[in-house]
Amino acid sequence: MSITHTLYLQEFYGISAEAAEHVPADIQRAYARALLFIAGTGGLSAAERAYFHAWQAACGHSQELIEEMRGFDPAPAELKEVLGVFISTSGRTAAAIADPIEGLKRGLVYDAIRLASADECYGDHKRNRVREMACLLGVSPEIVKALEGLVEIERAVRQTRLALLR
Repeated sequence: MSITHTLYLQEFYGISAEAAEHVPADIQRAYARALLFIAGTGGLSAAERAYFHAWQAACGHSQELIEEMRGFDPAPAELKEVLGVFISTSGRTAAAIADPIEGLKRGLVYDAIRLASADECYGDHKRNRVREMACLLGVSPEIVKALEGLVEIERAVRQTRLALLR
């Protein structure tokens, strides 16, 4: 795994490169599909789609998986179906990365919020879809609200950093 992937996974999720290498492609696929399904509510904007593919690359997903997700249409799927695949694989994921299952579920909610707001348009429809997903995953409304706040704080910090460094 490259230093770029290692840095990204360690910084954002606290996952070591060694642990990340043990996450099978089917689990990465289930996570990616769940993200696309949530963020794709009402269609993905160009900014959201670009963010998603950059996120996949930063996480070290294979080019094959990235291309597969380019063609994935979340529209005909049902939330319970997409999350069912994620939930059925998430126990293996948690064991593979030595991370509690709750952290993995929260990570999916966090990433869904980041992706759904990549175009700076996190409207009620997407917000409600994220909250529905969180409920199905057993992530409390308080945690969802805190994660939404975290994403806003991270955006504000990024904007401040860029303004200071330009």
